[in-house]
Amino acid sequence: MGFSEAVKTCFLKYFTFNGRAQRSEFWWFVLFGKAIIILLTLVFDDVAIDSVPVAGGVFSLVIVMPFLAVCVRRLHDINLSGWWALLNLLPFVGYISVLIVCTVPGTEDANRFGNPVRGTTPV
Repeated sequence: MGFSEAVKTCFLKYFTFNGRAQRSEFWWFVLFGKAIIILLTLVFDDVAIDSVPVAGGVFSLVIVMPFLAVCVRRLHDINLSGWWALLNLLPFVGYISVLIVCTVPGTEDANRFGNPVRGTTPV
């Protein structure tokens, strides 16, 4: 899955917490979110210092649900409960832990959360 397809899929599945997400879908969406935050910081930092937190905050509110949804689907792909995504609420350590866990390859066959995402090749 490419960058634009992953971002599109994540926004189309805004509130979809069931199913599975392949690694590329998750990581492209994480890259998208971080890139936009950096871009907003660069653009609004020159305009006014007070605009940076507002612009970043608004964008964060827009992507928090699709990020949580793709994170849960990614955890499902490695046969873990989506509740593990709540580790993101722990400052720094929790977020890093979830990111590390999400690097694990998904199960190749069906697991308790469904069949593998179509079009994937075993890694």
